[in-house]
Amino acid sequence: QPFARLDVRYYSPLCLLIGLGFAVLAITEFST
Repeated sequence: QPFARLDVRYYSPLCLLIGLGFAVLAITEFST
């Protein structure tokens, strides 16, 4: 199933980026 591999390739980095985004937001909120 090539589509499954494509999903993993595209969605895993998206999840990481989203996680980093939330982490940055949390850090900025806690620092202020």
